[in-house]
Amino acid sequence: MKHFSLGLMTGAALGIVLSMFKTKSGDRIGKPIKREFNGAKEDANSLLNAANDFKQAKQELTQALPQAQKTIGALQDEIKYYQKKMPSLIENLKDAEKAINHDLKN
Repeated sequence: MKHFSLGLMTGAALGIVLSMFKTKSGDRIGKPIKREFNGAKEDANSLLNAANDFKQAKQELTQALPQAQKTIGALQDEIKYYQKKMPSLIENLKDAEKAINHDLKN
């Protein structure tokens, strides 16, 4: 632990000293690092916001699922009803067509 603390203090001191030097363009050495750090921080915040949005969407979907299942069940019932009724409706229409054609011929 003693060597870790010594290394940490040495690294911090060296970082402070290096940050005081300027490059040929007049910028401090730490500026690009700070920009990259800020960019990484913004990316992390963006990822956190996306994760929160995902959790919220998942919760809304979970809440809407029972109603969607009921709606799907009702639609299935309607389809079954019309599948049973359609042949008789078509037959009635054919009979009505025959009657109209018979009336028109007479």
